[in-house]
Amino acid sequence: MFIRTALIHLTVILNAVVSAEEDQPAGFPAPLTVDTFKPRLSHGLHLVEFFSPYCVHCKHLAPVWEKTWEAFHEEGENLGIGMAQVDCVASGDLCNEHKITGYPSLKLYGPDGYIKDYPRTAKRKKEAFIKFMRDSAAKHGDANFQVKSKSKLLSTDQMIELLGNEHESPYLVSFWPSYTLEDLDKYEIDKYDTPFDELCVDLQRTWAVVSNQVETLGFNAGHFNCLNNRKICTGLGFDLQKPHVAIMLPNMPIAQFIKLDEDKFDFSVKDIRDFAERTLQAANPPYVDITSMVEKIPSRLPGLFDFPTEAETSIVYYYDDLTTTQEDWDLLPYLIEPLSKLPTVRLYKSNDSRLMNLARVQKKGVYKLFEDKKDFTRAAPDDPSDVIPGDDRIEFELATTLPTLIAFQNVLQMPKVFQSFAPSDIRDQYRVIDWINDQSAPPYMEFNSDTYRAFVNGPDHNEYFALLLLDPTTNDDANLQYQKEFLVGAHEYTTLKDEDRFHKVEAARKKKEEALTKLKANKASARKINDVEARAIPYEQGGDLTLGWLDLNKHKEFIQTIGCNVNEIEHEAGDVIIIDMIREVYYEEDSHGEPLNVRVSRTPLTHTLTTLRGLTNGKLRAIKRHSLFGPSLRWADSLLDTIFNRWTVFSVIVLLVFIFKRPRWKLFHLHFRRKLKDNRGILGIPDAKKE
Repeated sequence: MFIRTALIHLTVILNAVVSAEEDQPAGFPAPLTVDTFKPRLSHGLHLVEFFSPYCVHCKHLAPVWEKTWEAFHEEGENLGIGMAQVDCVASGDLCNEHKITGYPSLKLYGPDGYIKDYPRTAKRKKEAFIKFMRDSAAKHGDANFQVKSKSKLLSTDQMIELLGNEHESPYLVSFWPSYTLEDLDKYEIDKYDTPFDELCVDLQRTWAVVSNQVETLGFNAGHFNCLNNRKICTGLGFDLQKPHVAIMLPNMPIAQFIKLDEDKFDFSVKDIRDFAERTLQAANPPYVDITSMVEKIPSRLPGLFDFPTEAETSIVYYYDDLTTTQEDWDLLPYLIEPLSKLPTVRLYKSNDSRLMNLARVQKKGVYKLFEDKKDFTRAAPDDPSDVIPGDDRIEFELATTLPTLIAFQNVLQMPKVFQSFAPSDIRDQYRVIDWINDQSAPPYMEFNSDTYRAFVNGPDHNEYFALLLLDPTTNDDANLQYQKEFLVGAHEYTTLKDEDRFHKVEAARKKKEEALTKLKANKASARKINDVEARAIPYEQGGDLTLGWLDLNKHKEFIQTIGCNVNEIEHEAGDVIIIDMIREVYYEEDSHGEPLNVRVSRTPLTHTLTTLRGLTNGKLRAIKRHSLFGPSLRWADSLLDTIFNRWTVFSVIVLLVFIFKRPRWKLFHLHFRRKLKDNRGILGIPDAKKE
């Protein structure tokens, strides 16, 4: 009986394997073996899947893997990256050699061997796999690998047609300081009449890769010589000595021509391709429903160092078919250029009513984080902080008319709603753009020189930056606990801040109602009553806090570089530094003068943030960044700030008046005497009698 059952199972498995092989696309490569693994991976890059034919997760991944190969393998050949598989049942020794302990296991290899794992937090879908391989080809690919460019030389007439919006497809165009550049596959430095000729040759190689990648997005890639078309290029605002990149969108009333912001982005494959992708998406926002949005956001706080490699905010234009008018839709084209400069933001549209409920569920989920931790002390004893906000508070935070915007993050559970209470609110492009910029700051990021520079150069970065110090070389459990306390503390601060906003608005509403009641009781005129009724209650929107973590093992010295360790403290994992980006000061102690950290609980962090916000009482010691004085002379920073802030301008004015007082009086005196000696008559003719 046992043998019969085993044979039946074996037959089912074999039939499934045969059926799977029959469904594979034509040309799909066979799994690698001990004999073929090294020869195959000796050239170019490869994303390798180690799998077991008996693994349920592997079976679910199989059709996705095959569709990815079918869609990407030709492009991958041009980029120097391929896909491969290893059957760990048939080639167990090979999998043991590469220390495979789970299935499926996805790893990136180059000619020199293993490079890195496919990120655990990344989606295992066709689009995510392709994006990972494109990024890997750009970052880890062989610099000598030649990709044939698909960019076409644009003539003067063609460029005029593009600028006249006479085209049906989007164009990604590079502009060159050259007279005769035609074939981008020929790297001739003498083609460029510019001191930036080496930059141009490097961009040629980049442009060849980009031209292949953006083709799959629907772009036509082109290049244009600026030196024999000076009037066009200078009219577009280009420096004729440098190369430039821009997008030309078809059938757009505005924002037909979008330039790559060279102050924020490099001429790298990733930066240019992402610029093209997010700009095209901003011009044609894809529809998203609750199912696809749930896949983009976290269902829990991620684990230690397990956050997405790129924080992303999904902005959803949320509308109702019955109430949304053309005037409301006219907002979207104005968002294209601002969104082209925000690498972490993607725009979508939706009329799925469940999205607002998704935001509501996330808000409630955040409140649950605090139900078991009632250790935060507020300033007012009659207003305990351990009361979890109810539905009224949540509805206040989500209150809006339609259409509106909802921001979901792929890192933390902090959805935000653009609160529009009149048609003019959502139609105000400047107010909407400011709100989107507020949402663009990464909610939680690894802190290093690159991310700090991007954060500082970003649009209207938040006022405070809370930095958690971690050390991956020490106890993982301890680091995980520090991170949890840090993030929960930040969530708690956000809810308390929103609660304070709620109470202020409620107080303003109550005051307005009392005023109306009093006017009506006193039989005031209709004009006075209408004036009070029309008085708007201000709603404060936008965030003020960005979160980050720093690896002490790798970037410890960077704390000193940004001027946040003037006391030369030997920092440990779990320490927290709060940087005031506006006043150029930082805080490393709580209100009790103790080192600020989350090693025991989140309370010191939450209390420090609420004290800075003015929600709780306490005194904090601000330390001037890049201070010139040692710890014993720290008081001199405050003294100098006080002197310069209050008296410098006044002193300079007094000094200038003193210096120029005499010369100015002399000038006035001479001018007055000259007027007394004027001997002209009424008609301007010299008086003959005085002659």
